[in-house]
Amino acid sequence: AGTFEILEGELHYGYRHPGTDLLVSYWGGGRVYPNYSNLNSTMQDARFQWQQRVGGRVQLTFTQRWADLPGGAVLETTAGQGYTLSGGLPQGAVFLQQRFNTSESTGMLTGQLSRRTFMVLGSNYVDTTHSGKNLINMRELDVYGGIYFVPSRHQNLGVVFAQQLMKFGLGFGSSQVQSLFGSYSLSLSPTITVSLFGGPSRVHQLASLIDNSGNVLGIPSGQQTLPEKIQQGFLGGAKIERRVRHNTARVDYTQLVTGGAGFLSTVVQQTGEVTLSRSVSRRVDLSLGGTYAQNQLVGQSSLGFKNYYIQPGLQFRVTPHMRLTLRDSFGKITGLAGVAPIDREEISLRIEYTFPQIPIGK
Repeated sequence: AGTFEILEGELHYGYRHPGTDLLVSYWGGGRVYPNYSNLNSTMQDARFQWQQRVGGRVQLTFTQRWADLPGGAVLETTAGQGYTLSGGLPQGAVFLQQRFNTSESTGMLTGQLSRRTFMVLGSNYVDTTHSGKNLINMRELDVYGGIYFVPSRHQNLGVVFAQQLMKFGLGFGSSQVQSLFGSYSLSLSPTITVSLFGGPSRVHQLASLIDNSGNVLGIPSGQQTLPEKIQQGFLGGAKIERRVRHNTARVDYTQLVTGGAGFLSTVVQQTGEVTLSRSVSRRVDLSLGGTYAQNQLVGQSSLGFKNYYIQPGLQFRVTPHMRLTLRDSFGKITGLAGVAPIDREEISLRIEYTFPQIPIGK
């Protein structure tokens, strides 16, 4: 959809006191298309985190996020980062005129039960709404609790029970997910860590009476109902990571139940991700990231979609406070019912200047 310019800024405020840590951040800016003024948009993302230690064994953590961001970021979860769709108007405009607003709250309590045993209790709430293209809004409430055992400083084991409640717009039925996960992590060396988690899960998807006049992406035109379904299976994942100073290599695989990112309701999502970064000199860093995801609607093997993106990048530190980043991002989404494959690509040059820290108070 042509070139565009972004002007953005970010502010951080941190406060630390014995037993208390507080962090507040705000990121915002604007995206301007010289040739397509109807695509101009603003971007905002505000976050809050508070940690409170109670005695020597209990810690409380609360976080809050509010974001209002432009769309055109097909299943991209990096905050504030969108990808234009290749090709001209009008198809690119339809997606680039999307916006989404999200409010996320989390609370977690961790406690040390003994020298090697720990407990965790927590809850997450997410409310996401879309504007522009006819997409599916979602509200989700998660609660979880578990026990962890740390036999040595190189490994830990855990058992966690989690329950997800998801509610969708446009007539899609709500769903409830119950899962029991076992987890294990092991440091094979000072630089290599392996972690695994997995266990049985049960998904109860209520029947859907869809408000579909042909505008709901991912659902065939005219389809109005989806039956109630109960699906059981195994969820989990694995990660291996190697870190040596500023050099990182990480490979992840997960199979989880989640919302369909506005395209579908409850989906089983299989995701593979690779992240590589390397410092080739004191000033130059290279990076390469890639993700492939397969999403299938619970109880409907014929409805789903696939997406991937690849993102190589180069970063050059001009001064201690200024850096340049060159990045090429390419992705594709396929399989949405009634929608041709969607390509997206962005080549960007980013100039970033960080102001010195300013102390406030003592």
